[in-house]
Amino acid sequence: MTYSSPKSNVWRIHVGIIGFLAVVKLLIQFAGNRNYRFHRDELLHLSVSDHLDWGFM
Repeated sequence: MTYSSPKSNVWRIHVGIIGFLAVVKLLIQFAGNRNYRFHRDELLHLSVSDHLDWGFM
């Protein structure tokens, strides 16, 4: 016999709602950021990481 307390059911409902909202937010972010490209600072860090040296930054 398994017993499920009301607190665990409420917890599962809340986690489900939060998870659903997080997925919706992620999908909205992906839909809105289709034209995102690397910024020049990001490209600088990628370039500098190819030849590390003491105090490269």
